[in-house]
Amino acid sequence: MQAKPDSVLEGLDPPDAHYLIQEPHMRNFIDCMRTRKLPGAHTEIAHRAHTIVHCANICLRLGRPLRWDAVNERFFGDEEANRMIERALIAVLESEASVAAKQEACRRLWRMGTDASVDALTKMLGAGDLRLVEAACYAIGARPSAKADAALSAALDHEHANGRSAIENLIRDRTTSLQGVL
Repeated sequence: MQAKPDSVLEGLDPPDAHYLIQEPHMRNFIDCMRTRKLPGAHTEIAHRAHTIVHCANICLRLGRPLRWDAVNERFFGDEEANRMIERALIAVLESEASVAAKQEACRRLWRMGTDASVDALTKMLGAGDLRLVEAACYAIGARPSAKADAALSAALDHEHANGRSAIENLIRDRTTSLQGVL
């Protein structure tokens, strides 16, 4: 174990090499599955705790205080800070992340994404995995823009049967909601 300064570790015993640090968490999770109690490391609490750290990091990078909207998971009135979050979410979509991680990124982009995320979402429309196609449709669905409309139309030329129906449904829903506005 290493730390700076070295004095931080004074008086501590080194960890046992055979101890699995994850064992207590896994045991707690399995016990909670059986008892239906909340785990010691509850996912929502962990999400909120990590969010605070990420917000503080963005404040430091930008050199100014920011106000966080926990409901919509975006900063109030600071598009530069929100673009930083959006870029990180796009990176998840373009990575080898799990389907669940990409679905979560799409959920967050639905709330706060801009046209900057449309290209990455469009690639997901052609992923062939219906779960990813539906997640991308969900995120694009909140984007009333010409770029999003063009991406959906172009995706129809490339998508397989299951994904095609999700894209067609989204286009129909967008057309219907526009007719209600006009």
